[in-house]
Amino acid sequence: MVDNFIDIYTHDGKESVFDIQPAHVTRQWMNDTGNWAYNCLPLKIANQYGWVAHSPCSFTATWDGGPGKENLIITNHEFCETDCGYATSHFAHGILTVNTDILVRTTLGTSLYVRGLTNTQKDIIYPMDAIIETDWLPFHFPFSLKFIKPGTITYEKGEPLFMFFPVIRNHVESFKVTFKSFDSNPELKEQNRRFSQSRGDHMANYNGQAQKFYIKGTVVEDKAEVDSHKTKLRLDTPKVAE
Repeated sequence: MVDNFIDIYTHDGKESVFDIQPAHVTRQWMNDTGNWAYNCLPLKIANQYGWVAHSPCSFTATWDGGPGKENLIITNHEFCETDCGYATSHFAHGILTVNTDILVRTTLGTSLYVRGLTNTQKDIIYPMDAIIETDWLPFHFPFSLKFIKPGTITYEKGEPLFMFFPVIRNHVESFKVTFKSFDSNPELKEQNRRFSQSRGDHMANYNGQAQKFYIKGTVVEDKAEVDSHKTKLRLDTPKVAE
């Protein structure tokens, strides 16, 4: 059996200038809730789900609302003194594209889902999700963001630009999706009833504490029969091949 891999090729075989690291669990807006938002385990797992590429230098982009390439102006504060990559208006229509210094290869049958930093927003621009067949693609892929209205945005050196994670290409097409009545699954119906009652009682007597059923992997007081429950991800840190 072949081990799963993500090989990140650079021209000199060294680490990417985009400083690719496992995604971190923290988000500033979650800190600003007094850390309360971290009680939501699905958010925390999503925050960690992949690797993040950071801007190697600072740059500013301004879009005046026009459809042409000339309507998007990028001011390269430092971007880039080398040919590691560059920000450009390749597709026009207010789309900012960042070319990188990496070419990625993945396990056969595995694509790379590329997107913006999860559960994070950036002023007047949004990242454009893409799924790339990196098990055969022989060239670098860019990452694009779309302005939602005219204005100016700035990315600072070290700020997250995008993140990525692997997906098995045909997996999503293998699922049969069906609507069913609760009555067809009495055990699930009873679990849902117990949870709803417990949740209602908790909110009626709210004391500032979270119930944390999901974090504990419990169905109210009973442990869920799932061995793969995750409360934290431990992703491999990219390193130079020996």
